[in-house]
Amino acid sequence: MRYHWDKKYLYWGVTAFFVIAVSILFFYGVFHNNKLVNFFDKLITILMPIIYGMIIAYLLAPVVNYLEKHIFFPFFFNKCNMKQKKKSRKRIRGLAIFITLSIAILSVVGLFSLLLPQLFISMSSLIATFPTNYENFSKLLGEILVKNPDLESTVTSNLDAVSGYIEQYLNQQILPKMNDIFVQFSSGILNFIGVLNNLLIGVIVSIYVLSSKELFAAQSKKLVYAALKPYRANILIKNLRLTNDMFSGFISGKLLDSFLIGILCFIGTKLLNTPYPVLVSVIIGVTNVIPFFGPYLGAIPCGILILFVDPLQFFYFIVFIIILQTFDGNILGPKILGHSTGLSSFWIIVAILLGGGLFGILGMFIGVPVFAVIYALVKAFVNRSLIAHNLPHKTTDYYNLDYIDEDTFHKFYNRNEKEESKLHSKLEEIKAKIEVKEDQNRSNNTKK
Repeated sequence: MRYHWDKKYLYWGVTAFFVIAVSILFFYGVFHNNKLVNFFDKLITILMPIIYGMIIAYLLAPVVNYLEKHIFFPFFFNKCNMKQKKKSRKRIRGLAIFITLSIAILSVVGLFSLLLPQLFISMSSLIATFPTNYENFSKLLGEILVKNPDLESTVTSNLDAVSGYIEQYLNQQILPKMNDIFVQFSSGILNFIGVLNNLLIGVIVSIYVLSSKELFAAQSKKLVYAALKPYRANILIKNLRLTNDMFSGFISGKLLDSFLIGILCFIGTKLLNTPYPVLVSVIIGVTNVIPFFGPYLGAIPCGILILFVDPLQFFYFIVFIIILQTFDGNILGPKILGHSTGLSSFWIIVAILLGGGLFGILGMFIGVPVFAVIYALVKAFVNRSLIAHNLPHKTTDYYNLDYIDEDTFHKFYNRNEKEESKLHSKLEEIKAKIEVKEDQNRSNNTKK
């Protein structure tokens, strides 16, 4: 008996084979070909000023847009005729870019000019007073241990073990590698100079990107519609807009939130006479950029520094940080960020752990918006799939669900739990209405 090939299954089989083969070759080429890896590293190094410029332009674009729409356009366009408006647009864009860059550069320079001397004074004071503070702390600890002999033996043995480990580490790991450390320090200085050079070129690149951002956006859309069918292109552009909204809202909001927390921390530490208020405020403000874990990462080293100087101030500082972070988490943060990510606390922790594990500190910061985009895309895909199969797409419909009839699609719930499911449905509807109102308010603010 002769076997007849099904062309449809043959097509999909050959396609799957080629996709798997190309994937294997791509994986081998990327991870096992040093020449290819070196080529991409060199390419990224060459394009780094362009990358810096695009990042700077992305961060400054909201300020440029605000100056154009709300300040310069209303002022200049009322005094221009139709022929002058085209020329005025370019002039307004150039003026907005100039003012925005001037504000950004002056803010950075002013911030560093204020912080660096204070940080230097704080660090110098810390180094100068460290022996005295350590001696006072040792006396206080000794007085406590004298009254508790069992605790004294335990602490003494642990301190001896730690000091022995530190001495061994210095003798075996640090001293033999001093030449390597010096070379790494020198290369670090050269890398820092290279970063400054790339940033300077990036500022110039950002000017061109900001001045022609509509042109670049139009060219990108043109390329997408040329490469994809309109349906696929619309989905891609919609997802890119979602990504932009997530990132711009989260990054700008988080930076503003961290800046305000740093200022509030400085005011609070000044009022409490906490040691090293500038240093502590900078650490708290910078680490606050990292969601969820950031405040604790900053409070731990600050608390240790304060503990060596004044143990009583340490307890005041801990209470103040708890109050400050409670205010930030429940009032200030939600007011600035709103529900920009749409993630629950559980998924935020997952995003931070994944991002930090893969990309370090930067991953802990951008992990939340990246995960929020993935979460939103998966949620939209799941909802579309359920609607296509005539199944309920609301999460509340699946509370206490036993099964769905295959023919009628009727939902059957566990006994004595249907009322609870209805209650969850009502709560979900209320939340959905609130989210719709918030989205409408955001769109209205964007249009304004």
